[in-house]
Amino acid sequence: MATEQDRKVGTDAAPAAGTDATVAAGHHAHNAVPWELSVQLLGAMVVVLLLGLIVAPPEDPLATFHRGRLATNVSAILLAMAGALATASYLIQPPERVRRLFWLACACTFTFLALDELMQFHVRLEAWLTGAQLARPDSLPRWNGVIICGYGAMALLFCALALPEIRRHRAVAAHLALGLMFFSIHLTADLLFSAALVREFVQELCKVLANTCFAIAMLGGLLSVAAAHRALHPAVAEAAAEDPHLAATR
Repeated sequence: MATEQDRKVGTDAAPAAGTDATVAAGHHAHNAVPWELSVQLLGAMVVVLLLGLIVAPPEDPLATFHRGRLATNVSAILLAMAGALATASYLIQPPERVRRLFWLACACTFTFLALDELMQFHVRLEAWLTGAQLARPDSLPRWNGVIICGYGAMALLFCALALPEIRRHRAVAAHLALGLMFFSIHLTADLLFSAALVREFVQELCKVLANTCFAIAMLGGLLSVAAAHRALHPAVAEAAAEDPHLAATR
């Protein structure tokens, strides 16, 4: 016959087991952004850029794709959103968790890239390198390609180092991989397309699509981190359940 102490131990152990199950369930329930949303957002970006191509004057069909115009502004907004979402993921997690440094690194990286889109740091560096008359790889016609390839190499190195954390979040892993695929097409457009109109359009389109994927990846990461946070803090989950506005977002 169970003693009072045994019953108490069993009662105390049940919430702990339930908490672990809640953490796991909540983590997986919010670990992916619906692919329908991703497809719709990517399709919307394609439509926006096609409209920019249509409304451009006939004498300059790429007018809306020049630096500082449509594609640049859209990319800057998407990168800024990615940086803000990564910052939120960083702030939600407890200070003692080393994993939160991944989100801090993402926040800094995407914020820098957003500023780069607006202030054209890479263009200024290209002008300096061109003026210095330094040797560059023959396969890349401009220093801009070398600089962007450098960005890509650093991104791959960062993803390799952060792979354990990336694999914990399916939406982050999937959309980062998709974004890097679009980014690689953006880099190789000079080699794949000879017509200037097609080449420039594909480059700007793939850049915007890549940045869209990065923003969705950070959104998926925030949903995953927030779900785990709510599961670990029942008071937060209860408040979300009682608030109809918060409950609608769950």
